Amino acid sequence: MARNILSKDKSTLGCLTLFALPFAAVGTFTAFLMVTSLWEWYSMQSWHETPAHIEQVHLVSNNGDSSETRNVTVSYKYSYQGNEYNGSRVGLHSGSDNIGKWQQRTYNELKGLPGGKKQFRCYVNPKNPSEAILYRDLRWERLGFYALFTLVFGGFGYGLVIFGLRGRKKWQTEELLKAEHPDEPWKQKTEWLSGRIRSGSKAKLTGAVLFAVFWNAISAPLLFVLPEEVLEKGNKPALIGLLFPLVGLGLIFWAVKSYLQWKKFGESYFVMDKVPGILGGPLSGVIHTGVPLVPESGLSLTLNCVNRYTSGSGKNRSTTEKILHQESRQIPREWFLKDLSRQTIPVIFAVPFEARQTDQSDTDNQIFWRLEAKAKQQGVDYEAQFELPVFKTEDSSADFSLSPYETPQYQEFEPVSSLLREGILYTPKTGGGLSYLFPMARFKGAAAGLTIMWIIWTGAIVFMINLGAPFIFPALFTIFDLLILYGVLDLWFYKSELDIDSQMLRFRGGLFGGGQSQIFTIEELKTLHAERGMQAGTKLYYRIILTAKDGKKHTLAKRLSSKQIANEVIRQVLKAVSSRSGL
Repeated sequence: MARNILSKDKSTLGCLTLFALPFAAVGTFTAFLMVTSLWEWYSMQSWHETPAHIEQVHLVSNNGDSSETRNVTVSYKYSYQGNEYNGSRVGLHSGSDNIGKWQQRTYNELKGLPGGKKQFRCYVNPKNPSEAILYRDLRWERLGFYALFTLVFGGFGYGLVIFGLRGRKKWQTEELLKAEHPDEPWKQKTEWLSGRIRSGSKAKLTGAVLFAVFWNAISAPLLFVLPEEVLEKGNKPALIGLLFPLVGLGLIFWAVKSYLQWKKFGESYFVMDKVPGILGGPLSGVIHTGVPLVPESGLSLTLNCVNRYTSGSGKNRSTTEKILHQESRQIPREWFLKDLSRQTIPVIFAVPFEARQTDQSDTDNQIFWRLEAKAKQQGVDYEAQFELPVFKTEDSSADFSLSPYETPQYQEFEPVSSLLREGILYTPKTGGGLSYLFPMARFKGAAAGLTIMWIIWTGAIVFMINLGAPFIFPALFTIFDLLILYGVLDLWFYKSELDIDSQMLRFRGGLFGGGQSQIFTIEELKTLHAERGMQAGTKLYYRIILTAKDGKKHTLAKRLSSKQIANEVIRQVLKAVSSRSGL
């Protein structure tokens, strides 16, 4: 069985190599053209300048499906050491192209020579006088074109080959591990088997640099084409092409930031106390940072259960990460100040029993657990991520929980201050009741970010309309624009109120606090629970759901920044209602 799997992997690697070879070949060929051009240029610097008579000059245009290429052809005569020669070579690079204006500029210069004799100059090879050239200068835009193809095609092709060769041994080892441990998936990967998980900072840096280079190599030529398209040809819709270089600038910033983080912190490792992390059990270990950390405001640890899935087909395929579970802990700054040489960070979480276990069997629909560590530092901030094995084992228990004695390094959860930081206002009432107010604009950063996105999106629609784009494009953009606008209004202006006593629960929520009031008697209530709500980037927000005995569900509060806070609100509500509720 193991041999069949390995042979299948060999076949896959062979296909990968065959797929990569054409790209590598194109990159190799353009690298050859670039090197030979530079060598010819260097050699021609010693050629002798000699008068030449231009006999014919033509500019040949070739119209393709979407572009026009030009090629200037010249015939000329020259004398060298008493002998007459005919020449036709114009520049270092032969053939048609539309890179820059060299062809048109050269034609205009030669065609516009004064007098009937059309005198010019050429450069003659003293070792072979029959070989001459009119222009021996480098065309930097042409060399840039070669470099682009060398980098993109050659880098992609050879990168795939190297990736396949380097990954072959690892794949074979892991397939053998799968055969040896079919019922213990946490022993089927080499890094899981050792329990020493690399943060992947170097891989992040490599990916950031390669993607930034790849994107900018493709989009940079637009900076040379767009001025002619817009200023000379009046093609204003071409301005949309500027979005690609702008994205490229953002990718360069990302690559530089990744480099500075790597240079400052290097690679971090998470050493697990026990492999795997257990559903209904602990996930614990120590992060080794490599350098001491002195966070400005403490360090945050976040454990995420992520569903990474791919949808669509062909060019429309897209990959999305949906956070199914998120839990955070905070280590205060004072803990680090006790030992300024500290290079280890203790980690312990209680993993929910009902959560989903790691599952990477389907590459288009994976479940994985990711531990994130973040700390604001002077200069660049510390960030590390670790993908960890979490499975249900014989040690799993639905009743598992951590005691405070197991987490002394973590900042204690303080209900009052936590709710106030969240912007939630609550007032105890006489007789044991409570009233809650969830004000508008509790998360101004998220609201401002989505507002900026909406402004940019709306500006793009206006831009398309002014440029006379086909109706279908602004129409489709407008649909998404309205959805974004709804999110903006909801983040800025949604407000809700809860009023609880021993007999009933009153709820009202909507934009500006509007909406119809809903009243539930104690007898009508069935359950209160927290569930995942909106996701902004990698941040998951929770909401509180009331389920009535008639089966209908009602959202009492939303955008709570942690499940811990949501559960605290639920705990207080349950405490306030009568024991007759049955909740």
